[in-house]
Amino acid sequence: MESDIPKSRKPAKKRIAKAASTAGDPPPAPTTTGQDLRNKEMSYAQFAGNDLSGSNFSGTRLSHANFRGCRLSGVNFSGANLQAADFENADLSGASLSTANVRNARFVGVEGLTGDARDLLASRGAIVSK
Repeated sequence: MESDIPKSRKPAKKRIAKAASTAGDPPPAPTTTGQDLRNKEMSYAQFAGNDLSGSNFSGTRLSHANFRGCRLSGVNFSGANLQAADFENADLSGASLSTANVRNARFVGVEGLTGDARDLLASRGAIVSK
């Protein structure tokens, strides 16, 4: 039995979602706090704008990952491969970067790092600036 609804007509739910997403305001960033992502392969992952606070990335391969504008409070990056990852304008308050490979990772405009932490990252090959 054929439906009386024309095939070219989209369901109202999809039309509303599309209108909301094109209204000019970006949708709010997803919140994915407290994730257990230990020992994963996540190179080139795109996390920009997410709240990943309290997540555990220890031992995870995150080379070239995009963390721009992320909230990373209390995140565990111990032993992670962060080579060439981008943390521009991220909040790293209370994050653990001990033993992480940060060579060529970008920490530009980040919040929550002490002067000593910035110096340590730079000494390990990271690109660090306020």
